Amino acid sequence: MMGTWAPLPSCPAVMRRRVFSHLEGIRQRNSFSAFCLSIAGTVGYRLPSLDINPQTREEGRCSLAADALRSWGVVKLRARGVSMLPSLWPGDLLTVQSRRPEQVEPGELVLYMRHRRFFVHRVVSKRLAGNEVVLVARGDCMPQDDPPVQSGEVLGKITEIQRAGLSFLPVGKLSRFRRIVAYMLCRWSLFRRVGLRLWELCHRRYSETQRALA
Repeated sequence: MMGTWAPLPSCPAVMRRRVFSHLEGIRQRNSFSAFCLSIAGTVGYRLPSLDINPQTREEGRCSLAADALRSWGVVKLRARGVSMLPSLWPGDLLTVQSRRPEQVEPGELVLYMRHRRFFVHRVVSKRLAGNEVVLVARGDCMPQDDPPVQSGEVLGKITEIQRAGLSFLPVGKLSRFRRIVAYMLCRWSLFRRVGLRLWELCHRRYSETQRALA
């Protein structure tokens, strides 16, 4: 989860205390390295570099982002992985707004946390299980649904996507063309590798252009 860097002293005191409280808890289990968290796209935290394994670093990032979302109501996170191709591509900047499960509708993209990891998938359906709303979600590029998402796992929904200098709303329903592309990306690894390679080249060219114009 990458974002705009800002010096730690400029962050609100309450958030600094929350950050260091999280860090101390993680440090007691395992040491960790420098990492950053984007909050509302304007504030990042850079922490002293220590030895860490990647799993612990990722747990720390997700824990901080989840707390920030609950406290502030909005965060911005970088998309990673391929499970939401072609709707989301690696490097997309996602605006996440805090939502309860009952406020999320089928077709929307939801952020949930499971086993201390983040998942952004599309809601397929929702149902009541007793007094609890349970969501069924699936990545656009995945062959099957995720295990049911419980109320306590839901953090929010994606309200905006930023890509290559453009901002747009998430698509609520895949078009026929997008469904075909998603099916090919899911079933045909060569097609997926070529697509990701082309995306990487386009993204690199855009980044170089931006640096040249700066």
